[in-house]
Amino acid sequence: MNLDLFDSMIDMAFNRTVELHGATGTEVVCVRGRLWVVDQRQGGDRILRQGESCRLGSTGTARVMALEPSLMCAIEPSAQLRASRNGQGGRLADGRA
Repeated sequence: MNLDLFDSMIDMAFNRTVELHGATGTEVVCVRGRLWVVDQRQGGDRILRQGESCRLGSTGTARVMALEPSLMCAIEPSAQLRASRNGQGGRLADGRA
């Protein structure tokens, strides 16, 4: 599934999977629920809980699966930079910078 997910909130039902391609440096934020993120660059995976995030590696290819009903946001690097320049600080869902 290829979607234009950047800067969008994606409501994910249990077991829904979203694939991200060409998303180098993208920040995946778990706004609600639990997400399983498999980053192809690292050959590993991470579980994100509400308020946690991770940045995708150099290949920009990842699979995100909802382990329970979840809300996800994918923020592309240019949006992160714009937020920082506008003095918004680029804060994540849990308030971290």
